[in-house]
Amino acid sequence: MQTSELPQSFRSSVRVVFSARMGILAFLNVLFFVSALLTIFLERLLFPPVFYGSWSPWPFGLLPNNFLLVFIVIFLFNLTFASFLTVTLPGILFFPLSGVALMYKAVLWGLLLYPVSGNMLLATLPTLFLEGEAYVLSAGAGTVAGASWLIHKRLYRGEMLSRREAFKRGMNECLRLYLLIGLLLLIAAFVETTTLMLLT
Repeated sequence: MQTSELPQSFRSSVRVVFSARMGILAFLNVLFFVSALLTIFLERLLFPPVFYGSWSPWPFGLLPNNFLLVFIVIFLFNLTFASFLTVTLPGILFFPLSGVALMYKAVLWGLLLYPVSGNMLLATLPTLFLEGEAYVLSAGAGTVAGASWLIHKRLYRGEMLSRREAFKRGMNECLRLYLLIGLLLLIAAFVETTTLMLLT
């Protein structure tokens, strides 16, 4: 395959999965972002903002003053632990767990973001949307892969696939989604590292 054909191949691979799983991904998007906003709203009802004072979700004092190192650590942590191990893998084992893990992550984000000041929140928003969408796609990947071996006849309705064949296709869809997840987290890591360096 020529280099010029790679972006087209990437777009078509992702487009195929999106067109087939639009309903699942739309539901997970609503689940994640509404859960995070609802958590913030409930905190505002229960706790006055003055309770938190000046607070930041970023551990400035623990960060090395090395852009490349911070960028690599953030990217690898978000890709391996925050996405695959805690969101996708549980869904592969039992598909509803990806949605549960995603909602837990959304609530946790809401708890962390509520006390953030206005300026800090504005600085956080680009990272929030990029990483948030990556986690939504991670949950979608785990849901599809897990459903492909547990309820394969329902997931691939009208296709005469064995459980093994369905699981192979489900994992293929999972890998295609991870192409986009990796790209989103790469951009998010760059944005987050740049923001951290500017604020420290």
